[in-house]
Amino acid sequence: RCTICGYIYEGDISKESDDYKCPICTVPKDMFVKVEDTPVQEPVIEQKSIRYRCTICGYIYEGDISKESDDYKCPICTVPKDMFVKVEDTPVQEPVIEQASIRYRCTICGYIYEGDITKESDDYKCPICTVPKDMFEKL
Repeated sequence: RCTICGYIYEGDISKESDDYKCPICTVPKDMFVKVEDTPVQEPVIEQKSIRYRCTICGYIYEGDISKESDDYKCPICTVPKDMFVKVEDTPVQEPVIEQASIRYRCTICGYIYEGDITKESDDYKCPICTVPKDMFEKL
């Protein structure tokens, strides 16, 4: 798994050449971690922490993004910092997910589409990695 964007590499990445780069965020292969060696934990978020969400890909920036330089770009989809919105403080609790909600995951980059992707036009593409909608799997 890429530690920057979350892209999942299927197979043994050590067999890739030294110049292999993540196809989503272009970091080198040494920025990947083996998934089974990484315990899955929910992040601990303080109630009063300042967070900003990229309106394009959903990346969460921890901290005050206004302190970043004007040329700061989202590390996932590379849009400028003015495409981020402040995430309002909410009590830390497990999200309530309705069982009836429909979600699809991009099999390339992991982007989650909320809703019924089959209702999108045939030319719909993943907003992160631009693959067509037939590369999504229902969750």
